[in-house]
Amino acid sequence: MLWVFVLEQYDVWYDGLTPAKKVVVDNTPVPEIVEKIRNNDRNGSSVIKYGMDKQASQMWNGLVGIQYQANKHWQFRSEAGLIGDRKSFLFSVNYRFLGFKTK
Repeated sequence: MLWVFVLEQYDVWYDGLTPAKKVVVDNTPVPEIVEKIRNNDRNGSSVIKYGMDKQASQMWNGLVGIQYQANKHWQFRSEAGLIGDRKSFLFSVNYRFLGFKTK
């Protein structure tokens, strides 16, 4: 059963944590959820209620980018987010199929 596998993987993961990380995990809803899964009957009637406050840690993230078109077919693009707490990097290669030539 899937719930047995999930609980075993959680136990392996938790046992591998450092004591400091275990303190962090213990101060989250995760242990309560795991115990509810362990203690409830396994007929699928278990309900786990949760909430989430999702928001950006900073309102702005500065981006720096460059784009280069080698010829009519090939285009290269790179972009990096450098300012603030969020770090990101994007690299893309595009190939353009040209349409039919008109006379």
